[in-house]
Amino acid sequence: MDFAPEVERLPETIETALFRVLQESLTNVHRHSGTSEVDVRYRREAQAVILEVRDYGRGIPRELLSRLGQAVRDSGVGLAGMRERMNERKGDLEIASADPGTSHSSLACCSSI
Repeated sequence: MDFAPEVERLPETIETALFRVLQESLTNVHRHSGTSEVDVRYRREAQAVILEVRDYGRGIPRELLSRLGQAVRDSGVGLAGMRERMNERKGDLEIASADPGTSHSSLACCSSI
């Protein structure tokens, strides 16, 4: 885990949303990746906080990855919930698959940070 030392507390709604996204990300790694190796990074940049979760497993099949940017109903319950949590906080969820692994980046940005 890599947390910037200058990280300060955020509004509870943002902390909770980021915690739930982290929780679901780790659940997805456990269920789907086939690896136990995970990197978690958390940092603050100007008016945004960034949470990155990267695993070194089998990755997401190309066909599924191409659907993730489409309708939320096509992206699975966990990913849909993660995306919705970020949207509620005026944030974003980015998902990338590499060889090996998958990376979830959650960006929460709003005027209350």
